[in-house]
Amino acid sequence: MNIRFSRSLSILLLLFVLCAPCYAGDGTLDSLHFKTVYTKDRFFVTRGSFAVKAGRPRILEVLTHPEHYARWALEGMRRNDPGTQTLPVLLVDAQVEKDGREEILMRVFFDINRFIKKRGISTLFAVMWRIDNSGLLDELILDYRGGSRYIKEGNYSFYLTELRDTIQINYICRVKLAGLLDFFLSKKMYDRNMAYYIKGLSANLAGRLKVEEGEISGK
Repeated sequence: MNIRFSRSLSILLLLFVLCAPCYAGDGTLDSLHFKTVYTKDRFFVTRGSFAVKAGRPRILEVLTHPEHYARWALEGMRRNDPGTQTLPVLLVDAQVEKDGREEILMRVFFDINRFIKKRGISTLFAVMWRIDNSGLLDELILDYRGGSRYIKEGNYSFYLTELRDTIQINYICRVKLAGLLDFFLSKKMYDRNMAYYIKGLSANLAGRLKVEEGEISGK
């Protein structure tokens, strides 16, 4: 497989980074399914899935237009939107810091709304994707590269499977938190963040997939 990279995937994946490892047990919220275990070496490991109605070519088309991504990815989930101020961790923005042939480095900004109430905390991730032999999106990869005292390690993989007229996105997220996030955030708080963002992002992605092809491509 060839490895390609996309800044357009960064916001979607980075939201998972901040909220995915968040429930020690089974969770089912509408069509969302996830399970998290806490390992002996202090990693949260989360496995889950959600589905959207589209073919793999359509998914590839939507997620590889970074010039339009910010218009819809965080719709209804920004700082001033209802419910966001009570979330423990809130994603604010993601900006390309280095865009090269081998990797894209993203500077991510987030708020902590509980405990210390800090805004604009930054951290760094590399975003990659894998394309299969038929030229379709097969796997998304996000790797933590440092820059934050609140995260020690992190690696996240998202696998796409086509099921008739839907795409199932299975994900495996591994993260070791640090500092106040590691000390104060309870499993219940993690769960709340995960439910909020996965439901919101999957709905926004589904909505974007329904937009006319010309609008997505900017024609």
